[in-house]
Amino acid sequence: MGKHPNNKNALFDFFFSKKFEEQFENALDHVLNEQKDSLESYIKELAEHYTAVINEIAPTCHKVTIDPENIRMLRIDGKAYDLDFCISHRQSELYEHLSAIDALFADVLSMGIDLATCCRKVENHLC
Repeated sequence: MGKHPNNKNALFDFFFSKKFEEQFENALDHVLNEQKDSLESYIKELAEHYTAVINEIAPTCHKVTIDPENIRMLRIDGKAYDLDFCISHRQSELYEHLSAIDALFADVLSMGIDLATCCRKVENHLC
């Protein structure tokens, strides 16, 4: 029983040590950098899929906004486009792009990233 109080003190000392603080900060930085890199790759991939779709429905676009409440609703040069109505299941290549967009946004949401922020970053890569 004599060791038990010493173990508590050792654990307490470890949590408040400079070494633990540095290890914790390094681990946190690593996770945040991975998330940032991952988000950038998601944004790039989302932009590629949206670009493929936009090129089919409005090939001469200048400005695109994505509705964060409905990621299949776009405003292209002021005109609203509902991708559910613009693309049918028979257009398999375009439909695959829509499916990829849905999956990528699901991944972004699971990372805890704000959808509106992600949409704005994707918009910056379009047209």
